Amino acid sequence: MIDLPNLPTDSLYKFLALSGLMVIFASGFLYTKLRRELNDKMYDVECSQVKNEAQLNFLEAQECPDQEHVYELRALTNVNQLGTKEARRLLNEFQAFRYVFYSSVIVGLVMAGGGFCLWYHKVQVHQDLFLQLQVEEMCQSANPTANCTP
Repeated sequence: MIDLPNLPTDSLYKFLALSGLMVIFASGFLYTKLRRELNDKMYDVECSQVKNEAQLNFLEAQECPDQEHVYELRALTNVNQLGTKEARRLLNEFQAFRYVFYSSVIVGLVMAGGGFCLWYHKVQVHQDLFLQLQVEEMCQSANPTANCTP
């Protein structure tokens, strides 16, 4: 039977750890980006609505307002109300996606923590011990009477 080589577990543990970090950073970035876009859209809609309401109130306060302009502003106010409803819908969707972001951060933390722990306990401890033995062996071969243990 063919003897297959072992998988490079060192690389797999590091890959798991670094993938977890990337999931954490990507989740945070996307959360911040979507939140900022949503806030910008809501701010634009609210500013536009306030501006149109002020113009409408000004025109209605005049003695002889141009009716065509008043109708146009009322139509814009209705459009802004639809924009407000759209922004609120997006906010509700964002609230639902927030749990996805939080869960992806938790998954990333588990991946990173598990990867780093496995890498340290299964690889790094043994490499450190091997390196220490090599240093002691080199020290003993260079000066057999000296005590090279730290």
